[in-house]
Amino acid sequence: MKNLTVSLLALFAVLMFSCKKDKQADTPNIYYIKASKNGVSWSTKSYSIFNAQKTKPDTIVVGGSLGEEHISILAKLNSQGNYIPDPAKTTFYTTIGQDVIMSTYTLDTTKDNTISVTKPSSSEIQGTFTLTFKKTGVADSNPATVTFNQGEFKSALSIAL
Repeated sequence: MKNLTVSLLALFAVLMFSCKKDKQADTPNIYYIKASKNGVSWSTKSYSIFNAQKTKPDTIVVGGSLGEEHISILAKLNSQGNYIPDPAKTTFYTTIGQDVIMSTYTLDTTKDNTISVTKPSSSEIQGTFTLTFKKTGVADSNPATVTFNQGEFKSALSIAL
C-alpha cells in the first residue's frame, strides 16, 4: 500500500507540473499510449519515469492522461519480451479537476494481463499491452471494470526520479 501511495504521489506531481496546453494540437505526437478501453478508442500522449527503487533499477513507468483518466504501466527497461505486470505499479484512476482522485483501480489478477516490450532502446521504449482493472475506490458512476485491449505505447526515456 505504501508503494502504491508513493507511486500515485509521484504520478500526481508529474501531472501537476506538466499540465500545459500544446499550442500545436494538430501536430501528431510520436509518444503515445493508445488502446481500446471498454470497446472505445482511447489515446493520449505518454510520459516516462525511471523507477528509482534499488530493487527494480531495470524498470520504467510509462503513463498518460486523457482528460480525467490516468494510467501508469510498469515496464522492463532495455529488455525485449513479454511480462506479467506488477499489480502494485500498474494503475488506472479517474479524477475531478485533475487533482482530486475520484475512482481508483487495481489490476484484476484473475484476468490475463500482459505487457510486451517490443522495441527497447537507450532513448525510448515501445510495446503493447492488455490490462483489466477493477475498481477499488468508492461507489460512483464509473464502471466497476476497465479493460484495455490492443494497447500500444511509445515513450521517450527522459524523466528520472
